[in-house]
Amino acid sequence: VALDVRAASRLVALLDHQRGLALADNPLLPAAGAAGEGEAAQDGEGAASAVGGTGGSEPADVLKAVLSELGAEAVPVDGEEALLERLGQLDLLLTWLWKVHGLDYYGGRELLLEADYMDRGAAARTLRGPRPEEGEEQDEQEAKADSAELAERVDRVWAARMEGSDPLLAGCQREEIERRLDDYIESQIKMENEKKWGSSFSNKFFLEKRFVVKHIQNKHGHKLDEQREVIRDELYWLAYEAANKAKHAAARAQAKQREAAARPGAAAGGEPDAHMAEAAGSGGEWQEGYEGGEEGFAAAPPAAGGRGPGRLGPMRGRGGRLGG
Repeated sequence: VALDVRAASRLVALLDHQRGLALADNPLLPAAGAAGEGEAAQDGEGAASAVGGTGGSEPADVLKAVLSELGAEAVPVDGEEALLERLGQLDLLLTWLWKVHGLDYYGGRELLLEADYMDRGAAARTLRGPRPEEGEEQDEQEAKADSAELAERVDRVWAARMEGSDPLLAGCQREEIERRLDDYIESQIKMENEKKWGSSFSNKFFLEKRFVVKHIQNKHGHKLDEQREVIRDELYWLAYEAANKAKHAAARAQAKQREAAARPGAAAGGEPDAHMAEAAGSGGEWQEGYEGGEEGFAAAPPAAGGRGPGRLGPMRGRGGRLGG
């Protein structure tokens, strides 16, 4: 129980920080969050970065202070009263992880897809276990082995989560956005000579390139914000096109399976129908459910130096004529 309390507390601190929740405002966490925030304010460091490249608005020093406080060796629980108190603390932590972050501690899963995440109100998190069936008497040695296996599996899953970045934010592609933004800044810098550096944003010149980068970030942040939006739009459309291609590829595969299953004589190894034979003879493939929403025949690509017929279709029914 003590080990689970420590591990769950560290997960609460990490996920709260990664998703922009103030650690000092969480009553389930130690007061080290407030102290860490004060130290970060005095040093003026850490505000620009978060642990693992992802994170909320708090400095990384705040999270480090909380994790350091929670990283102490777990104190064994002595006495029934102390055990019940520690179990109550653990249940609060597990409920917070489930209700706020969609993390099922004992189930070893973290809800990431929107459909799954929205269902967490109706679903139930995995309770402590394993437990024997009603009326079943479990062997003591077997029970210990099952508990040890569960503990090892849970510890392994969440230890890896503590070391990695937030998978919920992976789709945001923050690192790719910042990489492209750095490339954009680089493209705006001009060098007259080794001691004269400038940018396309102003007529000022500096002795070193790093001063130009700092000038762009401090004085032309609005232009960087505009470029960041352009980059986000580009990445959005790339992701959309990739998802759309995958969707249509899956639809075509399903259509081929349906065609093969419904083809007369297919089960007995009979001959393919006329349309499928035509597709095979011309080097193309039968398509169903492509962008136009109708069945059609996609001809094979043209030979080098020649013009191909392009897309033929739509085809109306099994014995229909070519449209258009």
